[in-house]
Amino acid sequence: MQTARTVVGPDEPLEGRSYEEGAALHWAYLAGIAQAQGVPVEAGELASLPHDVDISSRIRARLTDVRSPDDLALMSKSARFINRRANPKK
Repeated sequence: MQTARTVVGPDEPLEGRSYEEGAALHWAYLAGIAQAQGVPVEAGELASLPHDVDISSRIRARLTDVRSPDDLALMSKSARFINRRANPKK
């Protein structure tokens, strides 16, 4: 599930902000949570860590068993979102 790796991380930026600004806010927020729990980490350190998604066989089976038009519409919407994330406008 290669596309799952694309969506792990910052969400789409708020209106009027760049993807870079949104990502910086995301990682700063997570670093703040970690720091509040005593973990000495900076936002840049978190952003540079590798992160993967491990999809169980049960979830994989559900992803390959698409039957309804609603499922297809949701997948199409997700694919457009992932494409925007992978190719942000500058």
